[in-house]
Formats: sequence, structure tokens, C-alpha cells
Amino acid sequence: MCRLYGFRATHATRIGCHLVSAQNAILCQSRRDSLGRCHGDGWGIAYYRGRVPCLKKRAAAAFEDLRFSDAARDIASRTVLAHVRLATVGRRTERNTHPFRRNPFVFAHNGTLSGIDLSHAGRLTLREQLQRELVDAAVTEAEPIGQTDSELIFRWILSRLYYSGQASRDGFADATVASGIVATAVRELDERSRETGAKAPAKLNLLISDGATLIATRLRNDLFMIERDRIEPCFVCGETHATVGPDQRYRAIAFASEPLTTEPWQPVPESTMVVTDGHFQTFRAAM
Repeated sequence: MCRLYGFRATHATRIGCHLVSAQNAILCQSRRDSLGRCHGDGWGIAYYRGRVPCLKKRAAAAFEDLRFSDAARDIASRTVLAHVRLATVGRRTERNTHPFRRNPFVFAHNGTLSGIDLSHAGRLTLREQLQRELVDAAVTEAEPIGQTDSELIFRWILSRLYYSGQASRDGFADATVASGIVATAVRELDERSRETGAKAPAKLNLLISDGATLIATRLRNDLFMIERDRIEPCFVCGETHATVGPDQRYRAIAFASEPLTTEPWQPVPESTMVVTDGHFQTFRAAM
């Protein structure tokens, strides 16, 4: 299990308070979440400069690593994904630390694809099946490949998006169509996990973005969201974290495994996808 954070805004925004200073910041959750668990097996922050993803991560506990706080406070971006890891599949290494990046896409996962390494009735394991189903376009970037179920889920979903023409080095082709493919993929992963005979069902809270569109899914782990439709002082420090012109409208949406502040964060309904596209149109769909 892990703790997730996703952010998308119309203007570049500093997110240090959400990650470091808030009452229940991601830094706090790395030490101890609401269930008393420590998420100390790695941290990562993905953010965009324009449409180019940048990634900072280490196989260290965020609450013990000053580089996490320094990195978080330095970032001002329209799109940010952050993650603190409690390892379930794959060793504690930087390769296995979220978020993952391929071309313009970044991805993070809270949960486990149960049964990924189980062999049932002499069949290939689910991991072997998914690896065989990857298409070349989704694996061309020369980056290290780790051992996690999460990175394989990312590559497998991208394979489907590339194959359907809904993903390229420029990002998603159409946010509505692409998100439908992601929803179908999540349902299939859930069903195939059940077919392995795993004792526990899959948990698939996912965040995926190309820098313009942000897709969030909730399946069997908590996920909360908060939306803003204007620029206002930060609930934590009282400052405004984005520069907005007098004739411009500021909008933002944030997702987190647990509410970060005492503001009215809303739970994302179970088995639901929330999508915010490049025009900042936000919609929900059942999965």
C-alpha cells in the first residue's frame, strides 16, 4: 500500500504546503497514515515543465530524507503527482519507486494487483501474460524496468492506449476516449486478478497524466478530492501559490489518499474514475 497525491491547475502552482506543511501532508503520511502504517520505502514527485515531465525520487523514507521537502518546496507546476511507498511487490529500490514515467506520461498506484505471480492450472502467471501483451510503442523509452506490479500495470495500459491510437509521444489523443480505455483496462485487470485465485481482490487506485489531462481511478482504496474555482490564500500558510492575471480564471483539482487539510475534501466514490482534461473540463464515470 502507498499514499498518493495528484494535482492539476490552470496555472503553475506551488504545492509544497500539500506535500510538506499541511496538517496531514504527504510527508506526515509517510511517517504514519490514518491506520498507523509507515510508508517509508521510497518517495517520488513527478511534475511538468510545459508538457515535459520531470521526476525526482529516492528509495528512502520521505520523513527521513530532507531532499523530499526541498524538492517539494521548489516545485511550481500545473500538474504534479507524488507518492510515498509501502512496498508490497518488488524490493525497496529506486527503480521500484513511484511515480513512473514513459515519454509524456507519468503514473502512480496505490494498491496491489493481487495474484500477479500466481500460476493457476499450469497457465502463465498474470505477470507473464501482461508482459506478453505489451506492444513495442509502450516500451521504447530506455529507462530501467523495476519489479513492481505497478510499473507493469502502467506499461500494459499504455500498450492499449498506443495500440488504439489514443496515446503517442504528444500525449492522449482524446481525453474522453482515452479515459474509457483506462476504465476498461482497470475492470479487466480486476477480473484477471480474480481468476488467479488470489485470496484478496485487486486494489487499483491509479493516477495517470500526460501533463494536460489527469485521470484518477478509485478501486478498493480510499481516495479524496478537492476542487477550487478561484485563486485564494492557502489554507495552510495564508499565501497565494499561483500568479493569476486580473482577467484570468484560476481552477485546480487535487487528489489524495487521505485529506491533507481540514478543508472539506470529498471522497471519490468507489469504482469511479475522475478525469480533468486539457480544457479543464472535469467529469466522473463509473468503472
